[in-house]
Amino acid sequence: MKALLCLPPARISNELDLFRAMPDWGLTVVTDRESVPADRSIRLAPRRVPVVGGHEGWTAAPAWLRGLTRLQPGPVDVVVSLELFSFGSRQASGLARRLGVPHVVTIFETLADNPLYRVPPWRQITRRVVSTAAGFICFTRRAAAHAVLLGCPEQRCVVVHPGVDTARFFPTGDVDPRRPVVLFVGMLRADRGADKGVLDVVDACARLQRDGTRLRLVLIGEGPLGPALVERAAKQPFLEVLGRRPRDEVAHLMRRAGTLVLASRRTAKWEEQFGFVLAEAMAAGLPVVATRSGAIPEVVPDWNPLVDEGDVEGLAEGIRLALGAKGSQWGCRNRRYVEEHLELRKQGAALSEALRGIIAAWTPLPATSRPRPANG
Repeated sequence: MKALLCLPPARISNELDLFRAMPDWGLTVVTDRESVPADRSIRLAPRRVPVVGGHEGWTAAPAWLRGLTRLQPGPVDVVVSLELFSFGSRQASGLARRLGVPHVVTIFETLADNPLYRVPPWRQITRRVVSTAAGFICFTRRAAAHAVLLGCPEQRCVVVHPGVDTARFFPTGDVDPRRPVVLFVGMLRADRGADKGVLDVVDACARLQRDGTRLRLVLIGEGPLGPALVERAAKQPFLEVLGRRPRDEVAHLMRRAGTLVLASRRTAKWEEQFGFVLAEAMAAGLPVVATRSGAIPEVVPDWNPLVDEGDVEGLAEGIRLALGAKGSQWGCRNRRYVEEHLELRKQGAALSEALRGIIAAWTPLPATSRPRPANG
């Protein structure tokens, strides 16, 4: 079978690996990027409406691909897009209608009270996509609950967790017990965007340092707090800021770390939607310490320390425990958990089954009519 995945401009979505892991499928990706890892890619020029602040990688940005609804992609069995409110999903809906195939929307978003759902044009886009899509692939149960609140029929919402490449992220036990590494991977920011809680992580490790715990905190990522954190690292030798790194290097650093910490905080328009780096760290055999933001409790087993958002003291205690003997046990359990529940090939097969089920239940109608899914 053949899937056509439409990605918003400047966005390479985390589920791309999952689609590539589907057995017996051909994947065509439509994007504005020059090269994308897929069986086939179609590059279209983007069009953007100027917005305040950065839009790169933001699914909700007012941006679309020129000519997408007029595209002639060849034979496809399904058109897939990302998020209910995206301009790309509105375009994908029209393309699927013209091609006479079902349109499926993938969903990471978890906040039904996201302000985007209440303001034009995102409000109108969401209503259109909810009413015309054949099915919804929700990457967490929390995402599915949010979709149902927005009017998506529950019977057409299928939960498929993303997967982790366990051949790339794996444990080696190569950790220096004399000064173990605490790893943070995420955006270096603390504003109304996606707040991964980097300042809370730094404060928690500084507190442990003052109490005599030997550790080294390594920050991987970029963002507006980067320069200030580099200045702070010059005064606090336990802190190191590496900036952005390729995924293979991140995997290598995880194999040498003692724990990974993510202290995500909810903002007005975002909460943690999955926490990929947590799942990758667990695959690498690490104990993880995190907040209970969004879908994290659904992804991270409860033997790992989970604390309330903003609880610096709780983060510090969780890190202390994770660097001890219990942490080694948690890390081994985490690896087994990922192999059983989040392994990439298994999840690719689950996604394949979900898409086949949606396609089988969809009743094709003439291209001049609005396609409606079977059973509602």
